[in-house]
Amino acid sequence: MLNALLTKSIGVVAVVSGALLAASTAQAQFEGFRVRTPNYRASVGQNLSTGTIYGRTAAYNPFAGTSYRERVAYNPFTGATYDRVAAYNPFYGRTYGYYNGYTYPAYSGYSSLYGYGYPALYGNAYAGYDGGYGYALNDGGNYLISDQQARQARADTRRRTFAEYLYERQNGPTWEDERERFLGEELRRSRNEPPLTEIWSGKALNVLLSDLKRARGDLDASDVALDPEMVKRINFTTRGNANIALLRGPMRLTWPVVLGDADYRAARERLTVLAREAVEEATSRGRVDGGLLDQLAGDLDRLRETLRGNASMTTPQDYIEAKQFLNRFADALKALGQPDVGSYFNGTYTFQGATVADLVKFMSTNGLQFAAAVPGDEAAYSVVHRALAAYDRAVHPRLQADLVRR
Repeated sequence: MLNALLTKSIGVVAVVSGALLAASTAQAQFEGFRVRTPNYRASVGQNLSTGTIYGRTAAYNPFAGTSYRERVAYNPFTGATYDRVAAYNPFYGRTYGYYNGYTYPAYSGYSSLYGYGYPALYGNAYAGYDGGYGYALNDGGNYLISDQQARQARADTRRRTFAEYLYERQNGPTWEDERERFLGEELRRSRNEPPLTEIWSGKALNVLLSDLKRARGDLDASDVALDPEMVKRINFTTRGNANIALLRGPMRLTWPVVLGDADYRAARERLTVLAREAVEEATSRGRVDGGLLDQLAGDLDRLRETLRGNASMTTPQDYIEAKQFLNRFADALKALGQPDVGSYFNGTYTFQGATVADLVKFMSTNGLQFAAAVPGDEAAYSVVHRALAAYDRAVHPRLQADLVRR
């Protein structure tokens, strides 16, 4: 009996010693696979921290005293049994299985390195947290790097843009260069057979006149004669489109056929009378009364309104002719309102010379420009233009040589 008690005591001591030994080795956390014991088949493992046995083919669960089929495992945290390599994820409090878990099998459970499950990866439950955190850090770093690179790229772009601006400003044409180039092109156009409309409007003549005014050579050299009768039909002005040509003589005020209809009679007759009075005042007094100018402008507006109202009953050609006549009448009214209107009628603005050089000096002295031609003066404008162009080429022989080479 004593021997039996001693034997039981020694057994208890051995069990306690074994338990203490197991507790002391718990620091190792896990045993590897393929641990062979009398109770388990090949390819099994035990988690020494929890005492749980896991099997590859079959295993015994010491907590429940139950054996499990091939490739099963017991989860001590939930008391559930899982088939085909199950595992528990402590980060989510969930158990994952090959087929009946929450995740794809390759990412479920703990890796076999730590004794849980068969092919599952420990890193994807735990590393899912660390990996996501790492990806977040990596993305944040990439954002900062990209932001700095974008800032540097913008700075480089601004620097290059400014450098290009300085280069173009230093080497490109200036506004004055462009203006001189434009004037040169315009002079070349006016010197070489410009469109008739530019001649009759006075534009081509004024371009040649401006160039001759700037000429430093002797304007009398190789002078070109002018026909006095032709020059008499040239109209001059001091301000823009003010043109007294329509009122220079009673016979010049010839109304178009359309404006001779009954609808225009009252305003037309008043304008004819008032225009003659305005010319007389300009000749005798050197100015025109403001009230008279207002009456002229009022009748002119009435004629324009009537013409617009009758547009559907007027042919396009007749309408354009009447409108152009009324526009020339408006230009004459502008000249009548100028302080120097008397000079148009007392001989001050009457050319007395015989050459192009005389004409240039006369117009420069009085600050005159060529005004537009009125019907019947077109031929005179063409003759004077040819004379001005020939004289300009004679004054600038080098320019003429350049034109010939071109």
